[in-house]
Amino acid sequence: MKHLALSAGLCVAALAAVCSTPSAAAETDAINVYGPGGPAPAMMEAAKVFGAARRVTVNVVAGPTPQ
Repeated sequence: MKHLALSAGLCVAALAAVCSTPSAAAETDAINVYGPGGPAPAMMEAAKVFGAARRVTVNVVAGPTPQ
């Protein structure tokens, strides 16, 4: 669970860095995030929250999540 929270935090930090200025978010139709499968659920949740807060579409592409 600690790993999931850390991954979500890193994803939010990365998204915030991409759209740190108001003009960056306004000019962007969508943000594409690519990553490994392990933290995919955390990445998707962070993208959903960030996208709603910034009113931007965030597309997450990740590898398969381990069983």
